[in-house]
Amino acid sequence: MVSTKTVEFGEKILHHQLWFFGKDILHEGGNLLIRYGFEKFGVPDGKTGGNSYRLVLNDTQEIALFGFGIFFGNQNLGGIFLKRYEFEPNLLSVSKLQLPIWQSDLLPIRKLPKSFEEIKQANLLIDSLIIWVLDYEKWIDKTCGKNWRKSCLKEWENAEFGIRKIRNGWSKLQKL
Repeated sequence: MVSTKTVEFGEKILHHQLWFFGKDILHEGGNLLIRYGFEKFGVPDGKTGGNSYRLVLNDTQEIALFGFGIFFGNQNLGGIFLKRYEFEPNLLSVSKLQLPIWQSDLLPIRKLPKSFEEIKQANLLIDSLIIWVLDYEKWIDKTCGKNWRKSCLKEWENAEFGIRKIRNGWSKLQKL
């Protein structure tokens, strides 16, 4: 099992990353998620909640971003959801989500991995998600320059980590 300290560290890294995605949406040059290839799904009329974004990576994988967490799906492994403020992987039997989803209670049924096979499945999905996050961050640096992330953190009075610690943190979490 993963230590409480590691879970707390993962929660902070994920929270910072979701902050970054939110700032990328508001970039002065236009929504960076859309520019990267994400599709935006708005909140239906008469409903309250947040927008969602989906990126289809290939025929078998997709990522969905929400203000309340992140989903990674793989056709061969199912899906995983990491809730903001909780770095506990929730497995889903689906690899693709039916969007829009504007509140977390609209996600499909999820469960914590318990068996050896489920833990292995969750680890493979998290590893793939982390690889994608690190690749996305390289794209951000190339597209916006290294100062973009620094400016994102300057606007957040509750930021606990700097850019290097966040990116190194993702790599550290991948090796667990």
